[in-house]
Amino acid sequence: MGKKRKRVIGSIIWSKKAYPKDAEESGLGQASIYHALIIIFLEFFAWGLLTSPIISILNETFPKHTFLFNGLIQGVK
Repeated sequence: MGKKRKRVIGSIIWSKKAYPKDAEESGLGQASIYHALIIIFLEFFAWGLLTSPIISILNETFPKHTFLFNGLIQGVK
């Protein structure tokens, strides 16, 4: 049963869907999983670039609780 379920999920994710002609002409279509992965990667990459300066500022402001406040900021994000 496990293999069958994986096959069904895989076929849903990787299936090629036919788009209506209007969607092709207007440039609109369904978003793919690749689009989502690229967006998620860019978001985490940008957040990683900001983490180092934020930690240094938090260290100057709250020397004993730097990582606590960093965790709070990430939790709110």
